[in-house]
Amino acid sequence: MRKNKFILGIALVGALVVSSLANASMIYATSVENIVVGTGQGTANDRDNINNLFGAPDGQFYELGIGGRVDLLFGSPSGQLFSGNSFITEVTFGNPKNYPEAVDIYAGFNGNFTFLTTVLNSAAQSGFLFEVNIPANMLRLIDSTADLSTRSKGGFDIDSIGVTFKEPAEVSAPATLGLLGLSLFGFAAAGRLRRSV
Repeated sequence: MRKNKFILGIALVGALVVSSLANASMIYATSVENIVVGTGQGTANDRDNINNLFGAPDGQFYELGIGGRVDLLFGSPSGQLFSGNSFITEVTFGNPKNYPEAVDIYAGFNGNFTFLTTVLNSAAQSGFLFEVNIPANMLRLIDSTADLSTRSKGGFDIDSIGVTFKEPAEVSAPATLGLLGLSLFGFAAAGRLRRSV
């Protein structure tokens, strides 16, 4: 019985390794598909420069403007598929609670968008984590600051946004075949032991 469990364990481990030959890495916004500048967008600190939201957090930011919208593509080449853990970082000088701002985030695939979450600037100063729960190739950000009672004039300020890209791991063909063979051997051996008991 113990031997049977051991062989079945080997089979399961091998199967799991083969089925999870994927690497997860963070990729950042790299280009814009569509953009609508909201009202009140300023120019101080270069905040009207869309390039400021590309790449990792660096303190530079893009101000959406009240009601502004931007559709973002990720990775290189631009437009990589992604899902899973994601984050957005916002910049508000001073106390963000005195200038509440918000953004609605949607995940998109081939032009169809699904609402994910609303993020407040007070929660995103050091990065707000959210989940992209469908395969997507685009995120749509829509400023929703107008829904808040606030003194903010320019809306949500995006420093950076990153998503999880899953790519095949670099595993050689012989290694993959070896793992698959080990799994099949384990299942076959477990079946023989079960028949002989």
